[in-house]
Amino acid sequence: MVTGDPTAGVIRGIGVFTSGDEALDVVSAGMFVDFRDSVADLLAEIPVRVDLELVHVFVK
Repeated sequence: MVTGDPTAGVIRGIGVFTSGDEALDVVSAGMFVDFRDSVADLLAEIPVRVDLELVHVFVK
């Protein structure tokens, strides 16, 4: 998912993965590396990857 604030020029990419290893595999995949390299000159600052542990509890 991609979210952002066009007025502030902020764009965020959000991915949901089943494990940390799966997320690392995706981040290092050639397609994403190529994309980051292609937009590097358009970025105001270096992107920072943040891991969040999300837990949802469902109650019946």
